Amino acid sequence: MTTRGIALIGVAGTACVAALSYLAWRIYVSYVAKKKIDKLGMEQENVDTLKFEDVIAHFKREDVLAFLKAHKDAVAVAVKQQTEEANLQVVLCAFNKEESTLVQEPPCAKVFHAKALDNDLLAAFGDKDMIVLS
Repeated sequence: MTTRGIALIGVAGTACVAALSYLAWRIYVSYVAKKKIDKLGMEQENVDTLKFEDVIAHFKREDVLAFLKAHKDAVAVAVKQQTEEANLQVVLCAFNKEESTLVQEPPCAKVFHAKALDNDLLAAFGDKDMIVLS
């Protein structure tokens, strides 16, 4: 096998890991949407319009920042999903890059139930269901 072939396998492997991580998120969001969120201990909030600044404010909370700083392998993410009631559910959580696992417990985890997203948040999501915040 050539060096180029090995490099392509490395790129394909990285893409596969990324796809599996994304799949883990989609499974998780579906699980959260269909199961009892309160049993997971996730904070919930109902809003008419979820603003990008609300998402940023959550991750700037002292307890959330302390958690993210203590866990250098975790990144802040937001995942949106359309619910059966035609509303949006946005899950704010941490994702452990090393273990490809989700941090479901407080203080990181929060779920917003919204009727709409503001323009800034819509632009951040674009055509994706997940954004990584840094």
